[in-house]
Amino acid sequence: MNRLRNWLGAHKAIEIVEEDGVRVLQIGGDAIQSAMRLNAPDAIELDYVRAMMAFLLFCPRPRDVLMVGLGGGSMARFIHQRMPATRLAVVEINPGVVTVARKYFHLPEEDERLEIVINEGARAVADRPGEQKR
Repeated sequence: MNRLRNWLGAHKAIEIVEEDGVRVLQIGGDAIQSAMRLNAPDAIELDYVRAMMAFLLFCPRPRDVLMVGLGGGSMARFIHQRMPATRLAVVEINPGVVTVARKYFHLPEEDERLEIVINEGARAVADRPGEQKR
């Protein structure tokens, strides 16, 4: 096991660990927040992330996606790379997590389709305009 870096963000310690060709993000403990296989960084490594992508079964070509929480950016990277017609906004409370995702997990730079917002998730959701109710 290779511990790459410990970051002490504003919230909790952020740790990046590499073992058996997989880079892992842990925040404030041993729970794995994100993982990336070094020889296949564009693939989704964790089962729970694959399960969260199941929304595509019901909406295969979303125009907009709002994610609360970035982690290592696996979902954001996947959506940005494979869904060119989709705009993605990611809300993350901890700026250290964004720094780590960019430096160690290949999170793409912001562009016209990717927006990273530092904010509390519940506040950001409440502030976002929703669809007009009839």
